[in-house]
Amino acid sequence: SSAASSDYPLRDVYNRQQIAIAVELYESGQSSAVIGKQLGFDNHTILKGLRSRGVRIRLAAAQRREGDSGSVS
Repeated sequence: SSAASSDYPLRDVYNRQQIAIAVELYESGQSSAVIGKQLGFDNHTILKGLRSRGVRIRLAAAQRREGDSGSVS
């Protein structure tokens, strides 16, 4: 079981400093999966933290390759 288990509220395992780091990395172009590996969380936890800060979520690389140019919020 990982630290990002759904048994714990997000605020307990993914603190404000980590979310701020994730926001900075994501806005610099890194993917949620890469950020998750760096911070020790899965990409869904990273995305949840980014959304909690109002960050606009990009499409996954696979979706961009398929020609879908919209974004997911």
